[in-house]
Parts: sequence; structure tokens; C-alpha cells
Amino acid sequence: EKIAKEIREATKVEDGLIIDELAAKVTEESMAKMQYLHAALTETIRLHPAVPVVLLSVPNYKSF
Repeated sequence: EKIAKEIREATKVEDGLIIDELAAKVTEESMAKMQYLHAALTETIRLHPAVPVVLLSVPNYKSF
């Protein structure tokens, strides 16, 4: 709900607009105003990365 409100305010669109009309109104300037959307997307990518993160451990070998 908060993201939708931010998008409406940044793009100055009304409710009931179809997606093509909304996409036409999204500009670089309006994207810069959408800080909450950016934070939500960044957090989603952090929690659910597209590529799994695998941490490998290397055993500690002693020199002979």
C-alpha cells in the first residue's frame, strides 16, 4: 500500500490507470523520488537472491 501510494505521488497519476499508461509516466525523475520502493526492492533481493550464496570452507592444512 505504501509503495503504491509513493508511485502515485511520484508519477502524479490517478487510481484506475492501466499499466501501459502508468509505464509511460514513469521517468528517471520520478524513479529518483521513489526511495521506499528502492529500499523494498533492495531488501527483497537481499533476502531472496537470484543466485544462491554458497560459502565454502577450506580446511586448515599444516605444512609438512
